Formats: sequence, structure tokens, C-alpha cells
Amino acid sequence: MITIGLAWVIWRPLGAILTIMAIGNLRKIVIINSFAWESPRYPAIFGHVAGAVAAAVTQISAYFSVKSFWAFLSFTILGFIAVGYIGYGIPKNQIFQNLAHSYRLITQSAAIISYLIASTIMFAVIFVLLR
Repeated sequence: MITIGLAWVIWRPLGAILTIMAIGNLRKIVIINSFAWESPRYPAIFGHVAGAVAAAVTQISAYFSVKSFWAFLSFTILGFIAVGYIGYGIPKNQIFQNLAHSYRLITQSAAIISYLIASTIMFAVIFVLLR
């Protein structure tokens, strides 16, 4: 947090990039909790909430740091990559997957879908109503 705050003071786009990349830390929370989830409902709910919050953080950070359409769009794509990092490192072969891996994939899918919907709505609102 101190590094992100210092980066915002030094150069706002750098602070926004560090803020967006901090979204990738959701992966640790998902890895720790995926063993305790009892049904596929819990990772789906967590994924949707995480995706919507990540979209809000990304769009707000981009709004306060850059004014260019293309820079704003690149921050949105960077947020998409950060949200997709939740499911990184899961074996592709289903024989080697356990239930926790499946829950991480459900969380990743829900977060990506929620991120795309929420960031599209916020992107349109920011560029149609606020600019």
C-alpha cells in the first residue's frame, strides 16, 4: 500500500498500474479458500464480486490517472489480465485436477465474465456521461 501511494504521488499512471496489478493478489485468497468451499455456488459468488470490484478499481484508477481514450482502454485490458491471473497454474488435463482446482476455474470464469460486463458499463458511462 505504501508503494502504491508513493507511486500515485510520483506519477499517477504508475500508481494506477500498481493498483491494477494488485488485483492479481486475489489469486492467493482463492488458493487458500478454495479447499474450504463446499459447493460451486461459493466460488461463483466470490468470482462475480471480485470481478465487479476489480472492474470498479480499474476504471476509477484509470479515470483519475489518464485522460486519453487509448490509455484508458489499455488500463482496462491490463485489469482483464489481472483478473484472469486467478486461475493461472491449474493443470489443463482434468485427470490431474482436484476439486479445489475446479473451484478456482469457476472463480476465474465468474470473475472474468463479471469484469467484462461491469467494465463495459463503467467504460461507457465514463466516456459518454463524464467526458
